[in-house]
Amino acid sequence: IVWSAHGPYAMSGKVDGKTYTTRTAALDACVQAPKCLGFTQSAYNKYTLNSSKTKTKTAGNIAYVKHGHAKVSEAYMWQEFSGVALKGAASKTTYASFALATKACIANSACKGVTYLSAKKFQLNSSKTRVTTKGQMCW
Repeated sequence: IVWSAHGPYAMSGKVDGKTYTTRTAALDACVQAPKCLGFTQSAYNKYTLNSSKTKTKTAGNIAYVKHGHAKVSEAYMWQEFSGVALKGAASKTTYASFALATKACIANSACKGVTYLSAKKFQLNSSKTRVTTKGQMCW
């Protein structure tokens, strides 16, 4: 899962009303809670899970925002989006693996991302615009 830290900010919306004493405990709890979109570390090093990504400037706090899953390939981090595909083909060629597709994407200046179409079929895309699909995912 990809996280970003924002200070000095707090997030809004409480998930479970619990207070966690370590960042690791808050991370683990947030990953397990479907409604958790991140957590806030207070100035007193206490952590609460949040159900909203809305941030408010708050001295001494750090907001940790959950962004989803990612893969590393060719020394780049590729954020994963399930149930969507990217618009526009950057090439007519399809690739048999994520690794081959991301390597080709990096080498192709028109490539803005990669879409998994079906088993052993990955496409390079010329747009970052996502469209809802069934059974596909993109990076």
